[in-house]
Amino acid sequence: MIDSLSSFKFPPEWSFKRTPARPVELQVLDFEKNYDYDTLWNDVIQVNSQCILIIGPPLYDIAPWMKLACQFIDTDGNYLDWAWEEMDRVCRIRVTTTTYHRFIIFKTPFGEYKINVNFCRDEFRGKKVIVTISQNHPIAWLQQWIDYHKTVHNVEGFLIYNNRSTIYTNDELQLALNREDMIITVVDYDVPFGVMGGGLWEWQGRSGNFLPWDSDFSQYVMLEHAKWKYLYCAKLAINADTDELLVIKNSNLDGVAEYCAVGEHSVLLYDGIWIEPVDSLTGEIAENIPMADRKFSDYWHTTNGDGRGIGVKWMLNPSRNLQYQWHLHKTYGPHVKTQEIAFGHYFAMNTSWSYKRDRFLGDQSRLQPLTILKENLDKWTNR
Repeated sequence: MIDSLSSFKFPPEWSFKRTPARPVELQVLDFEKNYDYDTLWNDVIQVNSQCILIIGPPLYDIAPWMKLACQFIDTDGNYLDWAWEEMDRVCRIRVTTTTYHRFIIFKTPFGEYKINVNFCRDEFRGKKVIVTISQNHPIAWLQQWIDYHKTVHNVEGFLIYNNRSTIYTNDELQLALNREDMIITVVDYDVPFGVMGGGLWEWQGRSGNFLPWDSDFSQYVMLEHAKWKYLYCAKLAINADTDELLVIKNSNLDGVAEYCAVGEHSVLLYDGIWIEPVDSLTGEIAENIPMADRKFSDYWHTTNGDGRGIGVKWMLNPSRNLQYQWHLHKTYGPHVKTQEIAFGHYFAMNTSWSYKRDRFLGDQSRLQPLTILKENLDKWTNR
């Protein structure tokens, strides 16, 4: 089922927008094109009769101005108390209520705006769920990715934030992914992806060796939003990208979910391993294979990173981690890093949206099979 959000953009009559935290001299690499200047918030969610959460990118100095100049008013004309909390690349506004509301009024010096209120959903209650963001990922790849995780790990739900894909509509994506044996929800996530940080860069005759990670809001807001609207009642929430396959050595997701529910640690962290874009049987490089013909099951060799960094991922018990921010590559909840879980990060099954990933310039004789991934792939393809 497709879900739309109650987002709010800076109105033209305000004559101002978000001011980036990044210094002007580091606003490079198409910063103007990709930065989210416009979104005041992404969604408005009533989590119970006493609380509405408004979740979006950081407001910076706009938040104290709003607190002084703006009010939220309920359907009976009552002014509502509210407060904001700035998190890492996220802002969360908490509005205090006494009952449920279909809409509230946002009163500002520039006018009043009717804001629709959405509600928490429970289709993932008691289920093991992967949450991800996707833009223009081929549907055939997504179908493989979903089927692998269902077959091998019995993942029971997928929450997919469709981030401005242009090769299919939300309806087309939802229709293509629907399955009777699991819950798949597509969210219409119509916001800029954001601007990445990193190390060495070159841009219009200039260069440098550092860019801060301060302007990539979309995934951080996504995780905060998913926590409160969809995954608060899930059995297990799993943070995974669409070019990653989960592998588990000596347990299964049910055992992991049980440990996270009652064990000392409610969050498990685990490493990723780069899977090189070289067909493990034929040796053909992925860049020479049409994207439509590539399959996850054709790749299981690695150079064990070869010095290239790759962030950790996590899975957690949502109810024990509602008070913590869910970060992309770390967590603030009670956690432990495990060697029993890992993920294969595929160069071949990526659209090269940030840099070209399907080319291999290394020595194929140095490639090593990732045995546990091969065993998981065999379980998938031989079912």
